[in-house]
Amino acid sequence: MMVIKRKTVDNVSIFLMFFFLTLGNSQFFVELGSNNLLIYLGYSIILLKVLYILKNNINFASVKRIIIFSVLAVLFNVGIILQKNLLTSTKLNLIFSMLLIALIAVFSEGILNDTKQFVFISYAILWACMIATLLALVKGISITSLAVEGGLGSNYGFTGGLQHKNYFGVAALAGYISAYISDKNRNLLWIYVILIVVSNARTAYILFLIFLMISNVTKITKIRMTKLQLRLIIIAISILVMVSLFVIYKKITSGSESYQYRYQGLINYLNMYGKDKFYMLFGNAEMAFRNSGQSYTYNIRSVTGWDGTTELALLSILVKNGLIGMMGYIIIFTYRLIQILSMNFSQIKYNVLAIWVIFLTSGFVETYVANINLVFSPFCYIAIGSLYSIYMKNKPNAEMQLEIKENRYR
Repeated sequence: MMVIKRKTVDNVSIFLMFFFLTLGNSQFFVELGSNNLLIYLGYSIILLKVLYILKNNINFASVKRIIIFSVLAVLFNVGIILQKNLLTSTKLNLIFSMLLIALIAVFSEGILNDTKQFVFISYAILWACMIATLLALVKGISITSLAVEGGLGSNYGFTGGLQHKNYFGVAALAGYISAYISDKNRNLLWIYVILIVVSNARTAYILFLIFLMISNVTKITKIRMTKLQLRLIIIAISILVMVSLFVIYKKITSGSESYQYRYQGLINYLNMYGKDKFYMLFGNAEMAFRNSGQSYTYNIRSVTGWDGTTELALLSILVKNGLIGMMGYIIIFTYRLIQILSMNFSQIKYNVLAIWVIFLTSGFVETYVANINLVFSPFCYIAIGSLYSIYMKNKPNAEMQLEIKENRYR
């Protein structure tokens, strides 16, 4: 009888979950109407993985996560449940999607057990994009999309067979980060750098640069210095990064026409519903997801105005979950930040911090934080939780190495 090793099962499951999640955004399967099947296949594997972890690791930490998950489930869904003019089937679908976000945000510890496993995410995204591109070419679907303000000075960007060049750009970024963390294949890094560039997605460019800045902080620990000097330099670099983020943000908001349209979409919604306590607290899903025969974007813009778009995560959260639901996202990011700050100086710490920062930053320009249909969202949630659990598993050895290094620099 052939015995399949657990490690092999883990690696295959990691590959498949991200392969299906990426391919679920393929324009070919979207037009075919079967893209949700692929996305739910990916999440089904994640759910099975989470259930297996909980079954074999019932401890105080898992109980704490169950409590946090329960709180998030209430905050995310109370507004949806209270919507009176929303079809029951639509309510159930929205509730299910919010439970998925809460699930991957809280129970991602242990989904990956080693940094080397991240290479399977990288390969999964690459293979999915190659297949999506091939299917698009076979069906005659365009593999470029309009770049209103592309970073290359071109009016178009490569989509990799996905729905939009922005979605491909951040999928390629997730692939790059996975290859970077695994440190298994340098050629993958260069392939993904090329893919990020040809996507012509400014958001992907900015997030890529931020990731590189933060994840390479540990390079300075190779310089001979005292513990105090090391901490002062880390603080100085942190201030520099925050200032850079502020400058980039101001540059985007003041000089980007496309961002102004997104910001205007939020302003239009607040102008119309800002004084309505119910809609502000519990969301306005009955307007956005009403059965009009049109898209979510059309439903909102036809009411709030055509001079603004719906591409900001802040708007998406306010519409679907309201301020009550936004508290849930604040809890998620605060919970993970506390964990990150508790970690000692290490490459893992700054990798996970970099992912946390770019994920939070993306919420001010795109909908990735609240969108389960794009692979970048589950990747960030899973990577942050898994890297923290990997750090905790190796913490005694990491602390010993840090102490030896500090003694050497005194």
